[in-house]
Amino acid sequence: MVFFACSKIGVAAFESLWRDNNAHQLWVDAGVLNEEEIAALRSTGALVTNFTGRARAGDVKEMARVVSAIQEHHPAGPIWIEAV
Repeated sequence: MVFFACSKIGVAAFESLWRDNNAHQLWVDAGVLNEEEIAALRSTGALVTNFTGRARAGDVKEMARVVSAIQEHHPAGPIWIEAV
């Protein structure tokens, strides 16, 4: 499963679930984590993609763009999107 996190709270939720299933992957909205935080997550073995665009969590069109981008890379997998 791919998780799209829009906040640090979403990243923490991903980390908790990832401990139980290392196959989960994280896409994190631009600006949520700095490079050091991303590197720290990756050093644990987590697969982390830093989304290059900024997506507002309540904007349906922007979330559709996020889902489309993730589906390009993970066409068959479910996508979890943090609601904030």
